[in-house]
Amino acid sequence: MDTMKPVVCIFPHGQKDFASTEELVEFLKWTLPSECLKGRQGKYHLRSLRRARRFAGKSFIHVVTVGSLVLFKKLDRIWGTATVQKAIEKLEPPEILKWIGEDGSEYEGTFHYAVYFYPQMVVYDRGVLVGAVEKATDVDLTSGFLKASYLVLGYRDEIEPRLREIMDLPKV
Repeated sequence: MDTMKPVVCIFPHGQKDFASTEELVEFLKWTLPSECLKGRQGKYHLRSLRRARRFAGKSFIHVVTVGSLVLFKKLDRIWGTATVQKAIEKLEPPEILKWIGEDGSEYEGTFHYAVYFYPQMVVYDRGVLVGAVEKATDVDLTSGFLKASYLVLGYRDEIEPRLREIMDLPKV
């Protein structure tokens, strides 16, 4: 069986995911790590991979393997990173989650995929400019076409050394 090397990829977040960057940072700082510690892995839900880009001729779900590094993006910044512990899985049946937003509104979402992360992760309170990541990876992340896409930047062993120069990445 052909297995992929771990990659570095972008998980984008829009208004439907988190109304503000503060909500995303709070989730990355407290909710996901607490889930990690309960079961030694954090379950992160994905609504859909419709906007996921292919890499090396393979679909996103087959590329984001154990050991891959995820960069959590909202607007023009990277707000956190985590390492994949268990590859993306399709949820059968999909999971329905309910939560209360910062403004007190109740939300409900149907999630078709999940990925699991190691307990250790890095959260950037002020975010890292996407431009710095673009410089390290030679990938244009600000083009309209890529703004809302799940995107692989490249293989982790090639990209991570360049990213270490601009980000405090988690040690695995």
